[in-house]
Amino acid sequence: YMSPIIVLTGPAAAGKNTIANLYAKKQKKGTDIDADLVRWMYRQPHVAPWENNEGIRQLELGSKHVALLSRAFHEEGCNVIISDVITDTSAKIYKDLLLDIGVVIVRLLPSWKESIRRLHERRHTITDEEAKWVYDLQENLTKFDLSFDNTNIPAEEIVDKLLII
Repeated sequence: YMSPIIVLTGPAAAGKNTIANLYAKKQKKGTDIDADLVRWMYRQPHVAPWENNEGIRQLELGSKHVALLSRAFHEEGCNVIISDVITDTSAKIYKDLLLDIGVVIVRLLPSWKESIRRLHERRHTITDEEAKWVYDLQENLTKFDLSFDNTNIPAEEIVDKLLII
């Protein structure tokens, strides 16, 4: 059985990469794609989404390329999970480009207090202000299929829920 491609979205430190890694490891053939790694291939000029419209364009361009990469892994028989911070527009990109395969968009949304606590526990990659911008983007997202407030839910429990999709 090939599951649909799962896109995990959520604010910084929501647990996207942790959950994606655990999910992929529980598959016979599992692929965990971190959209940030693909997005960082666009080196010059790399613009963060909170900076301006070009940053949003690059975020959505990254989603397009991740969708294409996901299709290739799926065609090789892999169950695919993606970690990405998406907009309603990039949700549509995933749904349109992978319509024949199927996509389930899962939003992880711990409380802001928990999100910032987790962010401060790890190596800082973004400022608190940038993290708040991403949090608000995810809180206002409307194009998702499932949403989990994972403030107090262990990553393994979320993975178990994803495995039955």
